[in-house]
Amino acid sequence: MGAISTNDNIHWSKWFIVGASALGALSAAISSEFRVRQMIALREEGRSDIEDLLAFARDKLAQYADSPAERFQIKDTVRTQFSELEKRQGKIFAELHHRDGKSTDSIAKDLV
Repeated sequence: MGAISTNDNIHWSKWFIVGASALGALSAAISSEFRVRQMIALREEGRSDIEDLLAFARDKLAQYADSPAERFQIKDTVRTQFSELEKRQGKIFAELHHRDGKSTDSIAKDLV
């Protein structure tokens, strides 16, 4: 009388499996959406930084149009800042993919 029949166990086990599968799918969808938003934010941050760097270079090159030595120094500064931006963005990109369990080889392929 107080015991649960085998049929009841099978019935609840099926619903438990269905519920766990649905919860797993929902979790994966939320995680994926969050990751996509992080990648979009990273792209927008990089775009903004590049625009600022280009504006800086344009202004400085116009300011020192008559001085080849200054123009060379500005170009060198811009290259250095661009390289630093690229490394910073690459590091963040790798960290985002490392959370997904991707290997460094697959991350390198994504960067190319």
